[in-house]
Amino acid sequence: MVVPDGVTSVGTAFAWRTQITAVTLPDAVTSLSGAFEGCSSLERVNIPLSVRTIYTDSFADCPALKEFIVPAEHAVFAAYDGVLYGKTSSGLSVLWAPPAVEGQIAVPDGVTVIPEEAFVSCVNMTGVYLPDSVLEIGRNAFAGCVSLSDIRLPANLSYLGRHAFPYNNDLNCNEYENGLYIGNEEQPYQLLVKIKDATAAAYTIHPATRMIADNVFAINGNVEEIVIPDSVFYIGNSAFYGCENLKRIVLPASLQIVESYGLQCNLEEIYYRGTAQQWAALDKQNIDEDLPVYYYSASQPAAGGNYWHYDADGKIQVWE
Repeated sequence: MVVPDGVTSVGTAFAWRTQITAVTLPDAVTSLSGAFEGCSSLERVNIPLSVRTIYTDSFADCPALKEFIVPAEHAVFAAYDGVLYGKTSSGLSVLWAPPAVEGQIAVPDGVTVIPEEAFVSCVNMTGVYLPDSVLEIGRNAFAGCVSLSDIRLPANLSYLGRHAFPYNNDLNCNEYENGLYIGNEEQPYQLLVKIKDATAAAYTIHPATRMIADNVFAINGNVEEIVIPDSVFYIGNSAFYGCENLKRIVLPASLQIVESYGLQCNLEEIYYRGTAQQWAALDKQNIDEDLPVYYYSASQPAAGGNYWHYDADGKIQVWE
């Protein structure tokens, strides 16, 4: 469908037109508001140079949408692999990922945040490359992407929202000991996403791992012992939920975030490699405040308190 010349603003005139498959807008159009909502057969949209504003409902309920096409010289918008981005003073921001976008998607360098539900239910997307400029991935960012098999994580990720990825059975992972990981070329073990053998009692996490994904050990009645390495800053939602035989755990001082129910299990004590002040500042949710927490000290503290160390055999000992 070609919108006639002279039109400057497109409201809901074309909404719920289920026969429309493609749209070309004239150079006079400056804004879109609810323009093509409910156009269930719409596959492609050409955004002209004149458009400055696109409201969030403009392409709602367009399940067949595969591609946005934007001139490279556009001042406000850009399109890469069919995904629509906004140009800002600080770089690019993800605006719309077409629900029917196909194949491998490369997010362009300069994007710093993948918003909540940005790529949700893109069921035909098979891979995503996230550049090192990305620092945050929002909640449910790639939820429902059931065909996603390849994920390249950025090097300096500082936040991972709950249920950010589906962690499908077909996801290509890197193996270490009893764990399956995803990452990037230099850091292949960034995120622990699954365990291979749920019958094991003890687990060794790769020493370079930075994040533990949602539900990795959830409802695992066999795990009894685990040490979280000093590189980990994030424990995902329900990561150890329901681990009824996990009585104690060693947590690193590097830890910054424990998501809801991340440590909701039968813990009787926590051994923390940081200080009491660091523990107080930690963003932690649903941890029993009455649970004993011991703080690491290589030498016996002069004052009393809850402190621990490793003995000559490498076993945990509480300072008396």
